[in-house]
Amino acid sequence: MDDQGRGGGLGESPFVLLGDLNASPYEGDASRTAITGLLRHPKMAAIDFPQSLGGIEHSPKVNQQHSALHTAVWRMQVDYVRPSRALPILQQAVFWPHSNDSQFSLLKNTSDHLLVFLDLTL
Repeated sequence: MDDQGRGGGLGESPFVLLGDLNASPYEGDASRTAITGLLRHPKMAAIDFPQSLGGIEHSPKVNQQHSALHTAVWRMQVDYVRPSRALPILQQAVFWPHSNDSQFSLLKNTSDHLLVFLDLTL
């Protein structure tokens, strides 16, 4: 149901779930049941989450197990671009380069959220 009480659904149409959901299946105080249920829904593609070397570098001792998955500088995975099962995926990533990477300077004066992207075939 939407906010106006209208029923509907996606049927078998391909879709992409994207946005700042401010919830992680691994960390923080959001409902892990809700975010996990959404990300594991049968219509969602069963793919690994994108990772970054910058996330590992940013949190080498804190949340080490999940730091490669972080999408925000405050050390959590909260931003998502997740395709439905119907979409062929070419690649995905979090744009968080390591400090030795030539593109690292692009992060200066940006959001506290990193770019999460997905290349797919339509």
